[in-house]
Amino acid sequence: MRKKVIYAQPCYGPIDPHIVKSGRQAIMSARDVEWIGDASPIRQGWVAARNAVAKAAVESDADAVIWHDDDVLLHPQTFARLLRYDEEFVTGILFQKFEPFYPLISRWGVNGNGFSPFEKWPENTLLPVDGCGFGVCMTTTNLLRKIQALPGFVADGWFNQLPGPRGVDFSEDFSFCIRAKEAGVQPYCDTAILAEHMIGPVYASVANHKASAESRKEK
Repeated sequence: MRKKVIYAQPCYGPIDPHIVKSGRQAIMSARDVEWIGDASPIRQGWVAARNAVAKAAVESDADAVIWHDDDVLLHPQTFARLLRYDEEFVTGILFQKFEPFYPLISRWGVNGNGFSPFEKWPENTLLPVDGCGFGVCMTTTNLLRKIQALPGFVADGWFNQLPGPRGVDFSEDFSFCIRAKEAGVQPYCDTAILAEHMIGPVYASVANHKASAESRKEK
């Protein structure tokens, strides 16, 4: 049976045409799914926007949501790869917009009580992670309902920010990851998916990350 999928791209205004084109190509390349709607909020903060998408998804008959932020450039096969797995939560690798351009995939508790980004990762692997950004990922609606059933869940609060260990709240996407683990769902990263993060007219990419790592070695 073909998966029924909702596309979601929270945005604040006009989107770079290269990013629009990459999203369309990725949708067209995911041929074994049925795209049943677009739930892209406009001009909302990240928490409210993502919660609005989650609410629309659980009230639909969709099997999954594809999340694609408005500053993320994709490879055409991105969505096809995210949807090929039987897992409930799969992300690709997106890179921070600033030095040292760490990937937005993390492990918990490596350097204390918190998230630590992967500096290296195995190539072309489905890698278990503890936290990730939501610039490019897939979640099932079943996962959204599992989080909704957690004790103490606040209405429409899938992405509400949780308090961090040092007095700073976790971001909305990493807060979601914490809830997913509490609901018994393991997030995974397909490390073959390498997206690019827009910084003005250029993009943060795996090349930026590798160049930064080499520069730190030389010092």
